[in-house]
Amino acid sequence: MLLTRATDNRLKAFFTGGEVRFGSTSFQGKGFRSLGQEAIYAAAMRLRRGPAWRRPDGTWGGDVVAPVIRDLGSRWPCIPSPKP
Repeated sequence: MLLTRATDNRLKAFFTGGEVRFGSTSFQGKGFRSLGQEAIYAAAMRLRRGPAWRRPDGTWGGDVVAPVIRDLGSRWPCIPSPKP
């Protein structure tokens, strides 16, 4: 949940700080925050994810996550761990 909050804070600073530009114009949007939605990380931990859910024919047999506006934290558990 801390990773979700930290990422959310960085993205907000990124968008409001003028770093995102289209030509000479800075970003004009709001940048929706996920404050209060950090627990979505815990829900995503229970999903069937990872290589164990890849079927022998190559199709996917696990769960699928499709985050919308404030569900950024649901993506963190789905990222493969780095190999040692």
